Parts: sequence; structure tokens; C-alpha cells
Amino acid sequence: VEGIAASAVFVDDCLLGVNRQLVGQSWTGAAEFQYCGSIAPWELSPAVSEQLERLGEVLSEEFGLQGLYGADLVVDGERLWIIEVHPRYTASVEVLERALGFHAMDMHLASLDPGDPSGIAKKPPRQGSSHTVGKAILFAKAPGRITAEVSQWLLKNSGETDNPHVADIPAPETLLQSGQPVLTVFAEGVDAREVTSRLHERIADVERRIVPATL
Repeated sequence: VEGIAASAVFVDDCLLGVNRQLVGQSWTGAAEFQYCGSIAPWELSPAVSEQLERLGEVLSEEFGLQGLYGADLVVDGERLWIIEVHPRYTASVEVLERALGFHAMDMHLASLDPGDPSGIAKKPPRQGSSHTVGKAILFAKAPGRITAEVSQWLLKNSGETDNPHVADIPAPETLLQSGQPVLTVFAEGVDAREVTSRLHERIADVERRIVPATL
């Protein structure tokens, strides 16, 4: 279907937030319909937000989904297409956590506590943040090799453990085949355009360091 790829994250029947998905972006090396990252938060129109809130109610009440789960979507104007439901911690969760400042697993565990004395599972994260976060997955565009020097450079420049710039760092002397996922980069900024630009830069910086190889 035509539209913009997105993903929503829920806990029980509560909508936590929405990401715009990066799909098939050539600068990441991804295939045409391959997921290659997320940018959050993504503000939707009131009509689409209402449809998503209703979706959470239906999934929770009719299908018994409990705790943390996600849904992949395509947004076509005011029309919402539900593509897939994931009853688990999804790839988009960590981006929303960093953008909106909540801990999804705390909310997940609280939702499994019948008493939920803290009420944390029913406290949606703050919305309307000017803080935008994105991640992008680099896929090898040609056979290559991650040397020990590159692996060490990535570790040294990966950032803080709880707020990394680079994750999923390959082991030294990893051989890469075309199309193989290499690693994940993160970026922050005031809006999606700035975040996308920084993701581009970090992807390009890593690519320059990959040694060509014949497999």
C-alpha cells in the first residue's frame, strides 16, 4: 500500500509513542523493503492517533496482549494500515525510550503485576518533545572486512553504554558478505532532518573504514 512506514509501541492498551521507520534506504545498503532504522518521536494527526489508541484497546481486550508490544503500520494521509503486530520488545522501542525518556521494561514488568502499586504501566511518556532520536542499520554494500583496528576504533568511539553512538559492533576480523548487517548507528537532534543527516554522516564514516575483501 502507498504511504509512510511507521511503527507504534504499546504497553497493555496504552500507546507509548510512534516512530517513523526507515525502509529500503539506499544509503544504508538495505534492500527495497528491508527495515533499516527508526526516527522518533513522530507526531501524527489527531485522527490517526485516535485510530492507534483504538488499536491498542482491541489488541489488549480482544486478543489478550499484555505488557510491551508493537505494530508496524503504513500511514496514508488519514488512513492507517496495520501491517504486522509483534508481541515482544521491538526494534523501535529503544529509539522511543531515548527520545521520550522512559524505561519500557519497567513499564512491561509493572503491567504484569496485578496490583501495579506504582501505576507506572498506565503513565504514558511525555509527548511533544523537541528531542529527536534516530538509529540506522548499515548493510554491507560489497564484500569487506572489519579489521582489529576498525573494531577497536568503533569501541573507542561508541559513546556511553546507556546512550551509544554505535552498537552491534562486529568482532575483529569479521568478514562481510554483500547485504549482511554490519552494525547500528544512533544520532540525536532537534528534528528528523537533522537526525537523518547525522545518521548519514556516521554511516559514511564507518563505510570508509571497512576494508574491501573478495569472498
